[in-house]
Amino acid sequence: MFMIARILVVSLIVAASIFAAGCSQPSAPPATPDKTPVPTSVPPATAVTPPAATTIPPTTPAYLPGPMPRNFEVTVDVDRNVVAIDPRITVMFRGGKGMTVLHSVDVVVTRSDDSTEKASMIRPQVGASVEIVGTTGTDRVQVFVTLVTKDPPPGPYLIYDEKLPFRSRG
Repeated sequence: MFMIARILVVSLIVAASIFAAGCSQPSAPPATPDKTPVPTSVPPATAVTPPAATTIPPTTPAYLPGPMPRNFEVTVDVDRNVVAIDPRITVMFRGGKGMTVLHSVDVVVTRSDDSTEKASMIRPQVGASVEIVGTTGTDRVQVFVTLVTKDPPPGPYLIYDEKLPFRSRG
């Protein structure tokens, strides 16, 4: 939605600039009879085709492969609300050995309609949480953590990656 608005605003600015540049140039001076016009050749017109519109698929952050070092592990709880009018997903930070060197916890939810939303917790304390609205389909939840260390590399590390189906009560 914001991308379309940005493209529209940029297009309007470019169009206004072109219009203003064409209208603000002084008119050509009148031709004098003692000058002989020099014929010029006009290069053949080339067709310019605009680039095809492409849809960029939602991406998840690149992360370091392999498990997170044991002495820097942290945990989160992921909960899926099963009320159809409020299918939110809650991720709560539970702490761990790496809590003192933790920079951020990033939550990426890829909904069943392929839309993506990201929420972050910077230097979270135990019990801190984020909520993201899901769908009544199956949504993928990924949790990444980034450390403030050089050794091991700061990350991000993928610590949770599950597809959570919506289940109604009963």
